[in-house]
Amino acid sequence: MGFTTGAIAGAAIGAGAGLIKNKKFKIQAVGRLKSKGATGKGHLGVKYSYNRVTNNGTKVQKVVNSIEIHAPHGEGAKHNFWHWQLNRWPKGKARAVHHWTIYFRRID
Repeated sequence: MGFTTGAIAGAAIGAGAGLIKNKKFKIQAVGRLKSKGATGKGHLGVKYSYNRVTNNGTKVQKVVNSIEIHAPHGEGAKHNFWHWQLNRWPKGKARAVHHWTIYFRRID
């Protein structure tokens, strides 16, 4: 595992440390992650899943997330610099949830 991938894995595991107590926490992929139908090579990151209890503890829902490092994109946009991005993966397609600067200061 290269330095970049190792750093991403460490960051994702650290960010998700609270999730480990949940049942069936699983790292699904480490490396380039690409959403269904997306163009390009994808982004370096870690994709993981866990079970979330909903509906007052009566229903268990599987949640799939990823933490990825993104290069600058969108001229003049709020993401025009290197940043971390948390994605949710409903039905195999990534959806951005939150963004942080490279130093983990939350953007949105």
